[in-house]
Amino acid sequence: MTAMTPIKPVSVKGPFAVLDVGSSKLGCLIVEPAGKTLTILSYAMHASAGIQRGEITDLALFSETLGKVVEAGERKAGLTINDLHIVMPGGQPQSHIERFKLELADPIISLRDIRRLTAKQMQMTLPEGRSLIASERLHYIIDGASIVQNPKGMRASHLALDATAMTIASASYLNLSEAVQHNHLQIGRIGHAGFASGLACLTQEDADLGTLVLDMGGGTTSAALFLNNGLIGSASVPVGGIQITRDIARILSVSISDAERLKAVEGAITPSHGEALRDVLSPPPFLAAGDNFVPATSAYQMQDLTLPNGEMINRQLLTDIIRPRIEEILDLIYQKLVAAGLEHHIGQRIVLTGGASQLTGMADFVSQYWKRRASLAIPHHIMGLDEHSANPAFSALVGMALHVARTADDDLTEFNPAILSRNPFGRLGMWLRTHL
Repeated sequence: MTAMTPIKPVSVKGPFAVLDVGSSKLGCLIVEPAGKTLTILSYAMHASAGIQRGEITDLALFSETLGKVVEAGERKAGLTINDLHIVMPGGQPQSHIERFKLELADPIISLRDIRRLTAKQMQMTLPEGRSLIASERLHYIIDGASIVQNPKGMRASHLALDATAMTIASASYLNLSEAVQHNHLQIGRIGHAGFASGLACLTQEDADLGTLVLDMGGGTTSAALFLNNGLIGSASVPVGGIQITRDIARILSVSISDAERLKAVEGAITPSHGEALRDVLSPPPFLAAGDNFVPATSAYQMQDLTLPNGEMINRQLLTDIIRPRIEEILDLIYQKLVAAGLEHHIGQRIVLTGGASQLTGMADFVSQYWKRRASLAIPHHIMGLDEHSANPAFSALVGMALHVARTADDDLTEFNPAILSRNPFGRLGMWLRTHL
């Protein structure tokens, strides 16, 4: 069937809001465009409710929480917003690359030809139960061979376009839209957390040479693979930092709040006991610093740790609880990439974002586990970041704001028949834009 896509037209003439729908927290960022730059006006956060592993489980509770965090952001910014753009790891996201072809009547490629191809892009067919949230252009192909970025004015007999289509489950989109409407707001663009984090953190060289972005959130982990300055694949798995916290609470018999504090303050990814013995002869370098920092030496494994209930444990036990869940996340993501045929496109660089990525030693552990260079990244490309917002947990929010601003300047919805008026004048306007 033809996709009735929820991709919406956007306007960035004034301030706009972005909501990060996480399993542990909801974050609302209000930004203001000024030329080609964006400035943060306010940020608000609220503990999540009515959502687990990226999926809404209680619509009323989730709607109430959404309203509270948006209202807090509006109050701090001193304004009211109408449209709410959302970045999320849930919705069972999927992506694939699709090619759209056009036979040219004139050997000189015109803007009209490019518009006709764009119209084909926005009329793609989707499987039942899927909704299109983004269609990212990768490149154009002329006569089936030459890859170009701007074909206007070139000579060819055939023109094609490769684009990465990103979809989510239609039920997830409809429930999310319902929650937004309950708060008298209009839902705008929806973005994938891994993709948005890449926009916020990657340099142009990173995106060109090939980089895998891992956005490690509370209840989910999202991955986005960039190559040749474009997104070529994405994936999400319903495992994140919350599962690590629950593992600690269950095994050490402590409360969830105490387990979260143990993870954040004392937790680290360090070698096992067997590896620690080898480290005595060949000490490793210091672990990459996260939100806490401990040295990766064999002495670390020998330290005792006092639990909130007064019990003493070897610190290595905490690490041994954390490590299997991190390994599970990495294995599940890799399986998703293999299933999509993308494992051979992963370059030598991995970028980590999201709140759960700040666990001490995470970058070094991922580097060792996947035999690739991994590093923790912070968002940039936006004005107004402070010591609280310039951290990996803000990457998806910042990236989604950048995405909204970018797509407003290059809006595919102009050619999307699913959102045009059904009256004759609307259809005439569509024909004129496509053929003239």
